[in-house]
Amino acid sequence: MSQSVNRLAAEFMVAVAEETRIEILRTLAESGELPVMQVAKKLGKELVNVSHHLGVMLRAGLLENRRHGRCVIYSLATSGEGVCKVTDKGTLVLNGPGGFSITVPLAGGKA
Repeated sequence: MSQSVNRLAAEFMVAVAEETRIEILRTLAESGELPVMQVAKKLGKELVNVSHHLGVMLRAGLLENRRHGRCVIYSLATSGEGVCKVTDKGTLVLNGPGGFSITVPLAGGKA
């Protein structure tokens, strides 16, 4: 594996290595697409905090966004480097660079 693929894989792992980001991924997996305000409300977190985490995951290719008027609506990435798929086994598979993937269970969100 080349250095650049290793670096991309490390950046991918950093993008999901945070509890709030896992919560956001689970929320979007279960709800489809949501505006930033609704993500923050569902998680009971401050808007600025959620916006920061969404930005990190967007730059890592895990999320997609679109504008609807003044709202920014986020969803899991369906194409590109960080494709996210919900499986029929109730897991979220995050595919990263170089064939690297992370599997996140959707049920039982909090330990």
